Amino acid sequence: MRLSPLVTPLLVGLGLAALALAARSLVLTQIGARARRGGTDSLQVLHRALRLPSLLWSAVLGVYAGTEVATLPARLTSRLELLLHALIIVSVTVTAANLVAALVTRFGERRTLAVGVTGL
Repeated sequence: MRLSPLVTPLLVGLGLAALALAARSLVLTQIGARARRGGTDSLQVLHRALRLPSLLWSAVLGVYAGTEVATLPARLTSRLELLLHALIIVSVTVTAANLVAALVTRFGERRTLAVGVTGL
């Protein structure tokens, strides 16, 4: 029995996304546990900053793996890969900006700066 050409890419994509989500869960659990055990404020900020973008990264990894094993036209594959790269770049940039903003705000609160901390 021959499988549909979409089944293999779908299974590969879902499988890799599931593995990435499991790794994400493990990492976030470890960071959260260390933050609760008296870790620094930075660990709490990191935990909050990584929760949402790591979901996107897991999904992008699954889609990317699915497109690698799929038999798609080269033009479509290159455009899809460009879109996935753009999503990763934007999500990493936003995550880094939020992380730095949260750390600067925490620093400002600890040092009781006379001037309020504003956004980027």
